[in-house]
Amino acid sequence: FNKMTYYFDDVAKAAILYNDDWFISYEDPQALKAKIEYINALDLAGIMFWQLASDNTGELLAVIANNLNK
Repeated sequence: FNKMTYYFDDVAKAAILYNDDWFISYEDPQALKAKIEYINALDLAGIMFWQLASDNTGELLAVIANNLNK
């Protein structure tokens, strides 16, 4: 990949990396926390996510544990 630029879409609450050839949307702590705030506001029972294995530092799982249903 060439150098990627980070952008946070505040409407979609999504993290984005892009350059002239690529566009990648992904979960980062800011995006995940916004989604958890929505879940908590609607008093939903939980969260589902695509893949835990890519969270090799545990950072995203910690965001879930520290914010879900608080």
